[in-house]
Parts: sequence; C-alpha cells; structure tokens
Amino acid sequence: IRSKRTNWALTVTGSNLTDHAGQIVKLRGLNSYNSIPYGMAANYEQNGGAGGLDQFAKLCSRADVLDLHCRQFGPAFNCIRVPIFSGSYPLALKRLKYFMLECEARGIWVLVTPFGMGPYGDYTSRFHAAGTDVDQANSAAMQTEVASTCTSIAGLAALHPNMLVNTLNELRVVNDATWQTLQLAWRAALRAGGYTQPIVYDGSSWAQHTTTAMASAIMAVDTQSIFSFHFYPENAGGTLESPGVPLASMVSKVAALKTAGRAVMLGEIGISV
Repeated sequence: IRSKRTNWALTVTGSNLTDHAGQIVKLRGLNSYNSIPYGMAANYEQNGGAGGLDQFAKLCSRADVLDLHCRQFGPAFNCIRVPIFSGSYPLALKRLKYFMLECEARGIWVLVTPFGMGPYGDYTSRFHAAGTDVDQANSAAMQTEVASTCTSIAGLAALHPNMLVNTLNELRVVNDATWQTLQLAWRAALRAGGYTQPIVYDGSSWAQHTTTAMASAIMAVDTQSIFSFHFYPENAGGTLESPGVPLASMVSKVAALKTAGRAVMLGEIGISV
C-alpha cells in the first residue's frame, strides 16, 4: 500500500532534488513512448499515433495497470514521463487529467513532455532541414508554437500538484546559442503560466549534448532547472539524424554537469543500433 503525498513541492538544491522537508528525492520510473518499451522500464502507449492515444486513455482509467507497476518496481517507483503530441493537445490534456489523479493517489509524479511524432506532426522535421541546425527563420515559429503549448501545460499543472514539465523532447539543434534561446522562451511561457516546480530541459542533438556553459545560461535565469540526457551510447560516433555517441563521451558530459553542481536526469536509456 502506497501512501499519498501531502506536499508535492520539489526544489533543485545544488545537484540534488529535494522535497518540502529538505530530503533528497531521486525520480525513478517509466518512460512512456509509443510502441517502443525503452527508457527507464516500460511503456503505456501500445499502438502509436491516434490508436496509441486511445489505448493510453483506456490505460489511464485503469488503476490496476498502475498498481501492477507499483508492485513490480516497489516503493522506488515514483515518476512516469508522458508524451503529449503536437496537434492533439486539447484531447491529450483532457485525457491526461484522469491519469494525473490516478498517479496522485499513488504518490507518483508525472513528467509531461511535449512531443512531435507521427500523424500529429514533428516539430523537428517541420522546423529544420535534415542534418542541419534549426533554420533561424523557422526557429522563431517553433519558439512560438511550443511556447503556446507550455502555457497550456502550465495551466493544467496548476490543478495537479504532482505534475512536472519537460520543455520539449529531443530538440535536434547543434547550435548552443539557438538551444538556449528556445529553451529560455519555453521556460518563460511556463513561468508566466504559473508553473512553479523545477523544469526539465532535454539537451540538444537528440538530448545528448548539454555543456556546462549551456546549463549555466539556463541557471542564470532560473535555478530550478534539471538537465536531461537521453542515454543511447554506441561504439561509433552518432550523427544528428542517427543518434548515439560513444559511451565515454556521454559519461564525461554528465560528469561535467555534476561536477559543476547541476541537477542531471537520465530521461531515456537504451542502445543505439
């Protein structure tokens, strides 16, 4: 039997995440992604696209599914990362609220992540040319669209204390200054919308590149920031369109941020092939 939390407030304190009592919190759980059971343990969406959302809605209403995972993973299981697909936000957010309530009753945080996959459109394919940095002419449009989504998500977070936000999944830019500009714009939309919890930022280049300078640029504006890596190491170097970098490189990037006193999350874990 899991006890319900009475205070969901989290604070970034140095490289740690702490609760309202000052105790260190480590977020551990599931990464929900359409049809592919990768990430931290398993998935909730089975079919992808519209079918995936329908399946997700059904699972959201089934307390036994959450209870099964609670039994499987034990008391350390305290977080689920959930994608919200571009072009379907009104429907997705409506369905998400029931899921939030089920998770709240079981002491589980929900990390909501704007996605852009499949039939709902892909942010990254619509806003930059393959193999290149975000086109400067299009990055402004991307900034505006995602900021609007962040505003809507912030409104939902005001109703659900167990909600955390990841600004955007796997922004495929390699220009550090562009990454900073976009992330700070989305951060501003979340804060203006009333969101008060820490914000999770995926690194650039498929969330596999965040330098201490990039993190410092965010921290200079908002100390309540967590930097997420998607950990898909491979023996050969990856490219922008084929993610995956050498294991040593990934480890050194994470270690550099930790040494600099930044809070780090492994938002997805797998193997690039």
